Amino acid sequence: MDILYIVLILLGCAVIGYLFGSISSGIIISKIKYKKDPRDYGSHNSGGTNVGRTFGLKMGLITILCDMLKTIIPIWGVFFLLKYSPLSSFALEEYGYLVTATFALVGHCFPIYHQFKGGKAVSCFAAVLIATSWMITLVGVVIFFTVLFTSKKVSLSSIITSFSCGALSFLLILIPDIGMNFGMKPTWLYSVTLICCSLLLIYRHKSNIIRLINHTENEIKFLDKLKNRNK
Repeated sequence: MDILYIVLILLGCAVIGYLFGSISSGIIISKIKYKKDPRDYGSHNSGGTNVGRTFGLKMGLITILCDMLKTIIPIWGVFFLLKYSPLSSFALEEYGYLVTATFALVGHCFPIYHQFKGGKAVSCFAAVLIATSWMITLVGVVIFFTVLFTSKKVSLSSIITSFSCGALSFLLILIPDIGMNFGMKPTWLYSVTLICCSLLLIYRHKSNIIRLINHTENEIKFLDKLKNRNK
C-alpha cells in the first residue's frame, strides 16, 4: 500500500509541476496588453526573449519574472508540503521537488493550455537553480553574462550555462553542507535532474543551434547601445 501512496504522491508532484509550468506568461501578458500572440512573431515561441524582441524589453523582463515565479512556487510548495506535513512520513521531499521541477519545464515547453506550443525553458531552468541552489545560481549568472557579453547571443549563453550548471552541480556532492537551499540535499539525482532539464532546453534550441552553426543567429541589440554610451 505504501508503494501505491508513493506513486500517487510523485504523480501528484508531476501534475502540479506540469500545470504550473503550462501557464504561458508571455502569451497571457501579450494577449491582455496587445491582443496578440508572441508565437506569431520572431522565433514563434512564448519565452521572454521572443516577447522582448516583439513587444519591448520591459514586456520581456516581466515575462521572464512571471515564468520564474511559476516555476519556483510549485517547487518550494511541494518541498515544504512533503517535508512538514503528515506526508513527511514518506520522506519524499527530495524526489517530489525534483519531479515537480522537471515537469514544470515540460509544461513550459509544451503547455496544455496553449496547444502544447510554449517556450524554450531558459527562464524556468534559471528558476530551478534559484529555487534549489544559491551557489549554482551564482555560478550560472557569471557564466551566462560572460558568454552573453562575449557573443551577444542569448541562445548560446543559455545552452552553455544550462549544461555547465548541470555538470558543475556534481561538485556539490563533495561539499554537501553548502550550496543548497532550505535543507535540500546535493545528490546524484539532483545533478542528473539538472542535466536532463538542460538537455530539454538544448533540444528546444535546435533551430538556434542550426543558425549558430550557419552564423545567422540573432544578436541582442541593447548591448551595442550600452557600449556606444560608454564610449
